Amino acid sequence: MSNPDSRQLVLDLLRKQGKISGKQLGEAAGISRSAVWKHIGRLKEQGYNIVSTPGEGYKLLSSPDRLLPSELLPELNTRVLGREVFYYQELSSTQEKAVELAKQGYPEGTLIIAEKQVSGKGRLGRNWESHPGSVCVSLIFRPNMRPEDILHFPLATGIAAARTIRNLTGYYPGLKWPNDILLSGRKLGGILTELAAEPDKLHYLVIGIGININTPKPCFSEQIQSTATSLVTEYGQEFSRLGFLQVLLREMEAIHSQYQEYGFTSIREDWKALNVTLGRKVTIQDRDKVIQGTAQDINLQGGLVVNTNSGEYLTVTSGDVADQF
Repeated sequence: MSNPDSRQLVLDLLRKQGKISGKQLGEAAGISRSAVWKHIGRLKEQGYNIVSTPGEGYKLLSSPDRLLPSELLPELNTRVLGREVFYYQELSSTQEKAVELAKQGYPEGTLIIAEKQVSGKGRLGRNWESHPGSVCVSLIFRPNMRPEDILHFPLATGIAAARTIRNLTGYYPGLKWPNDILLSGRKLGGILTELAAEPDKLHYLVIGIGININTPKPCFSEQIQSTATSLVTEYGQEFSRLGFLQVLLREMEAIHSQYQEYGFTSIREDWKALNVTLGRKVTIQDRDKVIQGTAQDINLQGGLVVNTNSGEYLTVTSGDVADQF
């Protein structure tokens, strides 16, 4: 009887060999030729372009532009993040699924991927538009940290995302407090954090990340066309979504390890070097409260320190930040 592990082995063999017979595939994977045929059929359904020639065997011509675990895992090279993957062609929300799995006890690093979200979640109860060519994922974390330090995570994730974009394009994006990733003053992506905690104990933390990679500008709704962007829009070329996600997971694991060992002070200056918030006059809408002033700094909890127009210093821990013009 065949299983997904033998299908992965069949795919790995197809990648390594120019051509390989069904008999050789079966012997190497420890399955029957009938099972090989079924696996080949399933791989074709997933978008793999595989041809077969009588007497010569099978040949893999191309792989699909999908964030399939079979494509992600072979070159991921992480210790924890993404080692367990839940993949969906379509899902209501990766964030909702991640919270559900976190409640069930799934381990740190569990990754949820959706090619399309029909009810993606944004900050403050908003919807997150899911577009073709984007990367939409959520990750479960179980960090040893205080609940009051929750802001550290979106800031650290922003650094990882910025380094990933730098890896692909050669340029750093700007980070807007607390969770936006900007290019040319427009929103490239966002980060969403959810958690379950007691006053002195964090049970789990879920980070959701949405980045517009190869999203054509016409895909954005009228409401966000003037404020949203994508890598393909900014640089005029498409980028590997798979490569982006692999690098992002490696960068997130690296900065998570750094944070766990050395604390927030070790990454605070990195965020400040990438930010587009500090030093600007801002208006912050925090529920029913509006704060106006100059963004001065982020404190050791990740809160935004604002010198208000009245001369008072306030620390903001949530809300929407907009530049004053």
